[in-house]
Amino acid sequence: MRAKFVVWAAIPLLLAACNQAVDGNAVGEAASPQPQQVMAGRVDQPGAPSKAGEPSKADPAPAPAAPMLAYAYSYRLELPADKARGMLNAHQQTCEAAGPGLCQVVASTSSAEGRDQARGRLEIRAQPAWLKRFRERLEGETVGAGGKVLESGLETEDLTRSMVDTEAALRAQTALQDRLERLLAERPGTLADALAIEQELARVRGTIDATRSSLEVMRGRVATSKLTIDYVSRGVAAPDDVASPLAGAFEGFLGNVLLVLAGLVTILSFLLPLGLVAAPVVWWLMRRSRQAKAARAARPPPLDTGA
Repeated sequence: MRAKFVVWAAIPLLLAACNQAVDGNAVGEAASPQPQQVMAGRVDQPGAPSKAGEPSKADPAPAPAAPMLAYAYSYRLELPADKARGMLNAHQQTCEAAGPGLCQVVASTSSAEGRDQARGRLEIRAQPAWLKRFRERLEGETVGAGGKVLESGLETEDLTRSMVDTEAALRAQTALQDRLERLLAERPGTLADALAIEQELARVRGTIDATRSSLEVMRGRVATSKLTIDYVSRGVAAPDDVASPLAGAFEGFLGNVLLVLAGLVTILSFLLPLGLVAAPVVWWLMRRSRQAKAARAARPPPLDTGA
């Protein structure tokens, strides 16, 4: 019995000795340079500085994540009234012809007042390279149609932090979903416990779906750029010459006169029904007053009864 105990006690010592021997051989092999390294004249070890004092390239630092930027361009075009709607339709057809993979029309509106005033707005979302080509020829098309670019702008929104936080939340919710599914499969417990787990699992799945949708929206904003174009006619665009205030006053003269006349007509529409009702009453009161005066004048004067 004692001999067996000695044998079992010696087994861990033998295993430890074998491990030390294996580790020593491994260290010796790692310490001895390879032929290619000797020919190169140096031996690079992971994590150790080189002979020139430069940091080792075996463990490079992680590259920073590229910023997730969403771009939004805006233009304001001044065009002849008869060309504004035509150019809006042409730009919309260009986007639709490119296909939804390159360009999508978000919104399109147009309006006209008479023959001299027209407005329009086009909002599209497109792939950056396609949108760049579209913007490069936008000014030339506007000048060719007899107009000009009044304003142009660019807005950039950094979605890096929002996307990183959303991705982290999605990973956490996914891990929670996996744990709940394993808990439901391995430890069903009572019916009440199973129902509680099912309810929590349904809530987590709904949160995951909402988080994924939000993340996809942000990814779409980063992968595509937004462009908003406002089309205005010369009568709508703000004038920029010296005589523009006087010209504006003459243009508004007729409108002001008609506005005053419209106000008078509106007032008359309220007073006319009241006059139709009040006129007979006033006439009757005046007639009664005249009759009373005539009766008093026709009475004989009182007799003088003095002594």
